Amino acid sequence: MLYVGQFDQPLSGLRRLRKVAVVAFENARRSPFVCQGAPGGEPLPLLLALPNPDLYRRLRALIAWLCVRLYRVEVEGQTHIPSSGGCLLAANHESSIDPAVLALATERPIRFLARAELWRPGLRGLLDDLGAVPIRRGQGDHSAIARAIRLIEAGELIAIFPQGTSLGFQHRDYRGGAALLALTTGAPLVPVRLLGTAAAFSILPPRLGFPKLHIVVGEPLAVKRQRPARKPVKQLTADLERAIAALTPGRATGGSRSPS
Repeated sequence: MLYVGQFDQPLSGLRRLRKVAVVAFENARRSPFVCQGAPGGEPLPLLLALPNPDLYRRLRALIAWLCVRLYRVEVEGQTHIPSSGGCLLAANHESSIDPAVLALATERPIRFLARAELWRPGLRGLLDDLGAVPIRRGQGDHSAIARAIRLIEAGELIAIFPQGTSLGFQHRDYRGGAALLALTTGAPLVPVRLLGTAAAFSILPPRLGFPKLHIVVGEPLAVKRQRPARKPVKQLTADLERAIAALTPGRATGGSRSPS
């Protein structure tokens, strides 16, 4: 059994998450799709199916309609995203509108890992209906990682922004969460580059514009399911960062289209 609350020893950051992922990896070999609460506690509240698929489709259609008209958005390489099965999308993060734009990369519903601070009155119900997974940043949120693993194993499409925050004006190192999830589950890790979103909307510095937006999807990175030790996590994270940086509009394979 995987008890996501059992690791009380002082582990920090990625080390704590690797501890959870290693246990999940071992559990998956014996009894997949097991995810329970801490001993003596309540089971984790986790819906494998998208809670409100109609809302997701309608909201995505509205975003597509607006982005095509305001930003002339174009998607390239969309066929690199598998049509079914557990998968990870990892994208650069330059603007708070990135999740909405990334949703246009595929018609498959995407389950986003999002910062827990967003679950406040007025947004909590919407985020829950859209199937987002709250994650407490900087705290080694092992319960969120366990939930994400469970969803991937159940065939869901998960999106993560390895840079963490959307501060387009400064460099941010890629964190190891995407690599950790990919290695633990063996799911395809698909790099995605979003271009133009920082110029479209930014809080710091304040900016609002209407540039052409590009969503460039790269070929999945080769991932072999294994224990997520420090060295393979670090290597795959570096490979992912390079793959995203190398994606350029007009050069991606897999076709090009406007989202619908």
